[in-house]
Amino acid sequence: MGRRVLGLLTFALLLTSGCSTLFKDDYWDTIKEQSDRDEVARIRDDPTSAFFLGVRVKSDEGPNPTGIKLQHVYAEGPAAKAGLREGDEIRKIDRYFVNTNGEARWVLSTLWKDREEEELRRRRDLVPGEKTVPLEYAPLWEAKVVYARDGQEIEATVPLSSHEGFLEKRRERVLGFSRYEQSGYNGWGLSRVRTVPKDLVWSYFGVRVDEDVVVASDTDILPLAFGISIFRYEDVPVAFATRVTVICSLLQFSKRGDDVARTLSGLIPDPPEGTTDL
Repeated sequence: MGRRVLGLLTFALLLTSGCSTLFKDDYWDTIKEQSDRDEVARIRDDPTSAFFLGVRVKSDEGPNPTGIKLQHVYAEGPAAKAGLREGDEIRKIDRYFVNTNGEARWVLSTLWKDREEEELRRRRDLVPGEKTVPLEYAPLWEAKVVYARDGQEIEATVPLSSHEGFLEKRRERVLGFSRYEQSGYNGWGLSRVRTVPKDLVWSYFGVRVDEDVVVASDTDILPLAFGISIFRYEDVPVAFATRVTVICSLLQFSKRGDDVARTLSGLIPDPPEGTTDL
């Protein structure tokens, strides 16, 4: 009888001391929600002034270049959607011939200004009282691109977008395509880990890694009933965040750094030297 009363008192104390739910929350979900809010603010303050092709090229084109040779084409970027791939050589964007990175950037900036002028005209021509639809951070704008492959010139239509648009898509893939694995047993110890597949890292970031990249891990020591553990350590490298919980949320300590879901900076190698993005 005494033990039963003691158990009920202990349970009541836990409920009133900060452990107000019967199930533990997941720090990964907290970080992901915060990342979404940060992304909305980032997009709102986007200073974009040029379109983005979604390709990696050499910084130094060499003497007398005849086009821009692609070192990597980012998955789901504008160029990838148009069918371009590594090794292709871009020779024309819209109505402009391009031989250097600088010329390509000038064209992409000019097309962005054309898009802005088109939007101003659209707003000016609105019927009085008609509401305009706000532009998104990655407004669609198509351009013809001519590129060379295997000695032949090919024309394709590229659905241009902003760099911010691509980075947002890449962030979604990192957060949404991470793999979840769990090992261990309730009552003893549980280990959970989220990883980004190395193939995804190559496709979306253009960097080779030997192993899948860990973006979050969670270790529970002696997980008990009602979602309570003696000790829990959660680490979310994709936001340089950690949280330590001792028994319940009243004894919880956390810290958070920069969110790097868009770039995986610090978690994967830097892009190869002598390259740049367009």
